[in-house]
Amino acid sequence: MINTTTLFNYQSSRKILDQQQNKAYNSPYSKKGLQQQKMSDLTLDAKQQFLYDEIVMQGYNADDFAEFINKESKHGMNIEYTTFTELQRIVQKYKQTHNSINQISSNQSQYDFNSHSETANHNGSTSNENKSLDPFDSSHYEQKYTKKFRENTLGIKDEKLNTQSKEEKQEGKSKEQCVSNDGNKQHEQQTLSAKEESQLIVISKYGLSEAPYFREIDCLKEIPMINFYSKVVIDVCEPEKVQGGLFGFTAGYLTYKIVVKPHNWEVRRKNSDFNMIREILQRIYPGKILPPLKNKRNISSDKYGIEKQMRYLQMFLEDLNRDDEIWANEYLISFLSERNPDKLLKKFKEAEKIQLQRSFKTHSNMEGKIKVQLTNSNYLFAEESTKFVDNASSIYTKIKNLCRTLKQDFEKTSETMFSLGELFHQLFSHFNDFDNKIIEKKQENQKLKDCYVNLNNLMMTWGNLMQNQVKQVHENMCFLFKYGEKEMEQYKFSLKQLAEEESSYFKYKQRLNAKKEKLFSLGDISKWEIGPNIHFQPDNIINNKQLAFKIMCTKETIYENHLKDYFAFYCESIYQNLSKGFQKKANDYSKFFEQFSQSQLKNIEEISNLWKEIQNQYKLDDVIHQGTSASQKSSTSVNEKQEILKHIFPPKFY
Repeated sequence: MINTTTLFNYQSSRKILDQQQNKAYNSPYSKKGLQQQKMSDLTLDAKQQFLYDEIVMQGYNADDFAEFINKESKHGMNIEYTTFTELQRIVQKYKQTHNSINQISSNQSQYDFNSHSETANHNGSTSNENKSLDPFDSSHYEQKYTKKFRENTLGIKDEKLNTQSKEEKQEGKSKEQCVSNDGNKQHEQQTLSAKEESQLIVISKYGLSEAPYFREIDCLKEIPMINFYSKVVIDVCEPEKVQGGLFGFTAGYLTYKIVVKPHNWEVRRKNSDFNMIREILQRIYPGKILPPLKNKRNISSDKYGIEKQMRYLQMFLEDLNRDDEIWANEYLISFLSERNPDKLLKKFKEAEKIQLQRSFKTHSNMEGKIKVQLTNSNYLFAEESTKFVDNASSIYTKIKNLCRTLKQDFEKTSETMFSLGELFHQLFSHFNDFDNKIIEKKQENQKLKDCYVNLNNLMMTWGNLMQNQVKQVHENMCFLFKYGEKEMEQYKFSLKQLAEEESSYFKYKQRLNAKKEKLFSLGDISKWEIGPNIHFQPDNIINNKQLAFKIMCTKETIYENHLKDYFAFYCESIYQNLSKGFQKKANDYSKFFEQFSQSQLKNIEEISNLWKEIQNQYKLDDVIHQGTSASQKSSTSVNEKQEILKHIFPPKFY
């Protein structure tokens, strides 16, 4: 076994310093000599403490590391001549290829949560922009371990290294952060989000707290087989009834034509095909919130029901198109482009073998990596989203029902308007018969007939406006909020999945912690169920509860971390997908308001023109009936007046 004293043993190094100290006292320059001697060994001692903290205290095997550095460094184990930067590079490389107590090998379990190729950062930050958070930043460690040596060994407190401002103390900056002598601003500043994410996450429902957690896990990398276009036009149209079997044993069904440009895809699909592709995508992408489809039993076979279903299917495909990863999926591409029904059926049969993804190694995306992240931000977002969606779901149902009632009210109002118009038409007809049979007072009677005509036209126009409102409410408001209700159901489904993952993780963690507490209190390491590949020194862990908890019950700890990964995965997925979903809703409503306002402006313009025409008619009537002389009045016949009126406002029942 290689002697690791020069790497990690501080007692021997301090003995050397004591010997140097005694020797220096015999010098006429004893005080100055001692100070200079200690300062000459400062870098070596700082390196030793660095290795002790990074290797021994984090559960790595000291002998393995000694062999590793002896091969990796050109100076071998003589770290006095190894630069700090080179030493940190060696430590980083060693950690990437070796297991520690803190990082239990995934080879001990069927779960893939801790692969060597995965990048783990439990501080919740991987940014290269803020170098003060980089665990292998050279200046950061030189300051940290130099300061520790100066204070503990030399008894010198460097005010520039030790002092923190009141503002920094209030913000609770990490102990790892030190201010350099040259006032390096990179070590004086942190972003607000980084400070927030350094705080423990309080899980109140289980009475636990969790440290922020982030890592990227390798998965299958997808290579897109299609071109991505900035604008894709999807049209679901031309419904076609397909008859059942020859003897009527199978029911008929509808197919719809799907046209996708500029991909130039054109196929026909039935409702069950849409349901099938959605189920396939749900299994492949468990963390994504897919757009809804109508239940088969709620699809009406009348003209309006078919039009509504086509609109649902089109919105379903348009929403899928918003996600490049899903749009490039091979099964969806086959669904949209394969014209041969047998080949499509074969593809769907192949997809039936796909199970719900519970292993990150079998996940796939275009980056080849999955972000597993648990932070204060995304956990709070998930908690508050659950409350909002629970409330909003019932509200959307009420809005949908009231929109239906509003449609019915407008229909009744328009029918009432049309009935009134018909009654005014009947009055006009009866009075016109009366006027045709008498000889005198033709001009006086004409004015009343004009009033009946105007009242008829007014009611008919208002009735038509109400019919337009019915169309607006029916085609836009009812559909929009019905679709919104279905989207809320999908949000609830995804949030329920998150709640199940959260419950599984924290309940398991509570049980395992209770078991570890009992084992630790007994003090019998032989019963700790430590994995065969975990190397440790009993003296180092028997009184160190934190390290002991990391190595005992190895298999159960692996499974606990697997559950933690999936909880963090769903937490981040909810954060990303719901944020996009809320943004989509805002865009959908903006589009609705734009269309609705245009329609209302058109209605207002139409009713305004009607009133102007009526007003102009009565102004002309005053000119005709209130001329300057009786001869002018009598010279204007009823027929002439009617011809003038027709140019301004052609009545419907003349």
